[in-house]
Amino acid sequence: MTEESRRTLRNLKRGIDPKFRSLIERGIAEGSIALCDPKIAAFTLSGALSWVARWYRPDGGLDPAEISRQSIALLLNGLRPRPDLV
Repeated sequence: MTEESRRTLRNLKRGIDPKFRSLIERGIAEGSIALCDPKIAAFTLSGALSWVARWYRPDGGLDPAEISRQSIALLLNGLRPRPDLV
């Protein structure tokens, strides 16, 4: 990635981060998101979502829909066992 592209990406991210944190704060206030630090939550979620582009391979074992399903489940529910899924 060129330096100009990196700068452009950082600027886009700077514009998205506050909106993402605000969305998380609203979810906390309404009770749809567990109490957490919105900054840490936003960094964790955006980092996890952007990392997929680094490791995804079209010829891998899972298709994009399954990767999406599992990623969303992990991000929303964590790794804790859920008796309703056993």
